[in-house]
Amino acid sequence: MNVFIGAGAVTTVLASYLLSSGESVVFSVRPGREKYYGAPNRLVMSGNQNLSHPTPPVTSNPDYTQATRVFIGCKHQHLPGIINQLAGKLPKGIPLLPCLNGVSHIELLQREFPNNPVCPITVMFNAQLPAPMAPVLTTSPLIFIDAEASQLLNLFKSAGMLAHQGSVATAWGKLILNLNNAIGALTQSTFKDLLLSPPHRQAALATFDEATAVLNAAHIEFDVPTPVSWRMQRFILRYLPKLAWQIAKKRNQLSDQSYPSMLADINSRNTTEVAQLNGEIVRQAEKLGITAPINKKLHELVTLQHGEPAKFITIQQLNRQLGLR
Repeated sequence: MNVFIGAGAVTTVLASYLLSSGESVVFSVRPGREKYYGAPNRLVMSGNQNLSHPTPPVTSNPDYTQATRVFIGCKHQHLPGIINQLAGKLPKGIPLLPCLNGVSHIELLQREFPNNPVCPITVMFNAQLPAPMAPVLTTSPLIFIDAEASQLLNLFKSAGMLAHQGSVATAWGKLILNLNNAIGALTQSTFKDLLLSPPHRQAALATFDEATAVLNAAHIEFDVPTPVSWRMQRFILRYLPKLAWQIAKKRNQLSDQSYPSMLADINSRNTTEVAQLNGEIVRQAEKLGITAPINKKLHELVTLQHGEPAKFITIQQLNRQLGLR
């Protein structure tokens, strides 16, 4: 039995594919929320691929002794509560498969559950959840799974996912790509703006270069999950922006109006993942006794927006605050 903690867009997409491979699925949700998932009698995924299955059981108290795997698909702020929920209930040896952005949660889970393999899944697809148990996949179903979960990798492949072997280095690589989200969130910009506008690219390249310098100094391996090397990716972004946009548009099925999820969080007055993205670069720099002023400023500016009415600035104003000319 595969237990999915959280019934959001990412976990319901992953569950849809596992159901197609013949696996059993149970969703674990917060107490009192079971009623929101009682009405649909089917889990229907639409978009890039259409899948339909009877709705799996939804509970706030799953039997972890019957689990073969536990997927964690929560927001970062809910992770401490989930760790408390699992403590003392998770049998030894049951793999934990976090699907969160960033990397800090991986070390946390390894520390809290030393007898359970932690196999991160790097999710490279985008999905929406307009209604319970009705995920809409808006890009190709691309994921990277830690090598320890080879059986799971084959299950996803057999169901039609673009599943590849990954590692913690892959999670770091995605983190680098996601650093750009803060720029889009603060300036209310689309992905097209971020890739084609010269001042946006200036901010992005400075952010990326600072981050990779910190990771190199910390001897942290990163493997950016793109078809080409990070060096080539950076070259294309700097000198061939139209090609960069066309690649991103085709690979991720983006429209001219597509924008980072961090912008949606700010518009909704939600807490963003900036602490796990740009903030992680700042933490790594502090460990080395060096600074990461660009990522630090982005972290600070986005954090100030949490819970507040959205207040956007122009990319020119942002670049001045980042010390870019």
